[in-house]
Amino acid sequence: MLFPSSLSQGKQNKVQIKKRCLTVRIGLEEGKFQNLPIPITYLDHYLFKRLLEKAQDVYGYRTKGLLKLPCTIDEFCQLKSLIEREREFALHAYQYVPAVRCL
Repeated sequence: MLFPSSLSQGKQNKVQIKKRCLTVRIGLEEGKFQNLPIPITYLDHYLFKRLLEKAQDVYGYRTKGLLKLPCTIDEFCQLKSLIEREREFALHAYQYVPAVRCL
């Protein structure tokens, strides 16, 4: 799927977005947003839901264009790292559960 890389600046460059991802706008100041793709699985994560609630408080329900997230790039990278770490832990924990034999 192709999307414009910068909607606010009117550039015609296209960015390849992976399947099962969506693009969000990260930033606190108008004009200083960065568009980043995220997996749609983030939408159901409790930490990401908190950020969505904050976005609702700041921007309201109805905004035009991409989903805006009110945080810095560094804060978002930290959040993303926590989500990925939890996902990896859950994946490994699930794989190493010993099988229980019933007699």
